[in-house]
Amino acid sequence: MGSSKLRRVLLLLLLHLHLLWLFAMSMQGHSAPKRENAIDLLAALNLSQQRSGVSRLHSPNGMIYKIRPTAAYLILPQEYSSFLHSNFQGSIGVHLVGRQASGSSATLFSLSSVSSPILQIISSSINKSLRLDCHSAEESLASFHFPMRNPVSGGEWAKLAVSLEPNRLVFYADCQEAFVIEIKNEKRINLDIPHDVAIALGSTPGIKGSKFNGYLRMAKLSLKAYVRRPWSCDNITDNLPLSHYKDTHGPNFPADPSQMFHHDASPSKQETNHRPQEQTDYYPRDIHGDQQQRAAELGSPESPHGVKSVSQKQTTDRMEKLEKRLEELAHMLGMVKAQNMDLQSRVKYLEGCECVRQQCVWEGREVKEGQHWETDPNTVCLCSSGKVTCQSSSRNKACTHSGVGYDHGAKWRSAENACDVCSCLEGHVCCEREQCSTPCKYPAAPPLNTCCPVCQGCGVNGHDFPNGAVIPTDDPCQKCTCENGNVVWSPLRCPTLSCRSPVHHPGECCPRCEECEFESEVYVNGQKFPSMSDPCLHCHCSEGEVSCERMEASCPTPHCSHPAKKKGECCPTCKKCEFDRRVYADGTVFVPAGSGPCLQCRCKAGNVVCSKEKCPPVQCSKPVIDPHLCCPVCK
Repeated sequence: MGSSKLRRVLLLLLLHLHLLWLFAMSMQGHSAPKRENAIDLLAALNLSQQRSGVSRLHSPNGMIYKIRPTAAYLILPQEYSSFLHSNFQGSIGVHLVGRQASGSSATLFSLSSVSSPILQIISSSINKSLRLDCHSAEESLASFHFPMRNPVSGGEWAKLAVSLEPNRLVFYADCQEAFVIEIKNEKRINLDIPHDVAIALGSTPGIKGSKFNGYLRMAKLSLKAYVRRPWSCDNITDNLPLSHYKDTHGPNFPADPSQMFHHDASPSKQETNHRPQEQTDYYPRDIHGDQQQRAAELGSPESPHGVKSVSQKQTTDRMEKLEKRLEELAHMLGMVKAQNMDLQSRVKYLEGCECVRQQCVWEGREVKEGQHWETDPNTVCLCSSGKVTCQSSSRNKACTHSGVGYDHGAKWRSAENACDVCSCLEGHVCCEREQCSTPCKYPAAPPLNTCCPVCQGCGVNGHDFPNGAVIPTDDPCQKCTCENGNVVWSPLRCPTLSCRSPVHHPGECCPRCEECEFESEVYVNGQKFPSMSDPCLHCHCSEGEVSCERMEASCPTPHCSHPAKKKGECCPTCKKCEFDRRVYADGTVFVPAGSGPCLQCRCKAGNVVCSKEKCPPVQCSKPVIDPHLCCPVCK
């Protein structure tokens, strides 16, 4: 019933799609090429729903998806795998618009089997490389490198398309010249697409570190190779020679690109419509721009060259709406086909099943499954799985054990021994010893009211230790740890010692240093001492290592202007004076070096007081100046 209804829905959808297509072709005025099968990867993943590791950002050009490495593997549902397996004809195309985060290396797109990758496009923003890995005819994984700078890893938005045929691989990057790799027949690409192929975006399932980190605006998978790049570029024609592989585009694809246009199209029209309709069917933004360009260049027969008529604009708008509707119907049709395949498999399975309602026969009459009845006051019968079982009724035959009453069928552990499991059967108590099977070597004691030891801990020498605890041992060079009921031994590693004579104490595994040598002197462990070369350096001996610290910061502040240090002391005091890097005893009168005999200074309690002598007038005409005296004298 459900299968026939689904078939009617499919027929109506196909009829609607066919009528819309015929109307679109009549409005377009020429025979369009066959529609290319394609999968919108972002739509198929349903990223519009909340998903961990994926964020949605709105922009003027549409939705942008921020994908982080913490997201789960982005694998398309199984119906898309079946669709690719059924429609794959040897060639494939991948179109991406995105931007990769710096310092990352990841898979942009991959096809994988259960055991290994089939195809993967790998991009690195670390070394700016881009390559494609896929299986060749030699059954090995061949790598093809893009020779120029990876456009996706430059920190800017980039367009990338990869076209793959058995004998040719083409890289399209932004508006750069296409890079073509012709592949020899003996090394031709041989993709075997299983029915359960994993179609993944931004990762290779099962390979750690392959997850993409960056932004994606568009991601599409085409079941046919791209004849030219799927976006518009000025001064780029992409006139590539035809591939030698004849069956790449299927039997209905024209061998000559010129056959893709109407037979009566003028040469100027063929030059203007240089993009194949195959590509534009699945890129609505490019369709809109291409239609506007054709309308601006060709115009209508009644209009001047380059002027768009009103009727032509209406035709263009209607064509855009029809093409959008066709894409929606094609997507719906693909989903309905996948659901139909699933329903047909379920119906086929159910048709092979024979539904038999089980019942029993008792004394010539039918009894329903699960029904109870009494043959006598002490016997109860039950119909179960088509068989009748009868047993004595013991509703009034209870049991008493250790002063406690139990109903018929009850089970309990004996209060005297937790390993005895007892049961009441028709007024009789039956006890059996529980058999323990412990998988660990050193199990812990059984929990309260249980019989068997457990492996959540360790029991050693009558003591229980929790998981991770260190268990004491007689060997000081062995460390014992409890791990789920087992004792793990590991040897201790002794540190490297720097002292000359290490000491090894009984009961300890490793020798240790108890002396330190510093400035040709030996100090015992824990001793504190000043440095002989620097009184401000205080040191400490600890297990053969000497650590020192400077003490200037702990010196008290002297309350004088010219404090001085005594020999062998760290902190300056006011008992002497330091002036011009010279130390003077308290009360000393001195002449500072280089100042002349007229300036005299005196050290008093750490302060230096200086005074200059005033010379009286001389009483002679020719005074004598003595360099050791301040004032001139008369002789």
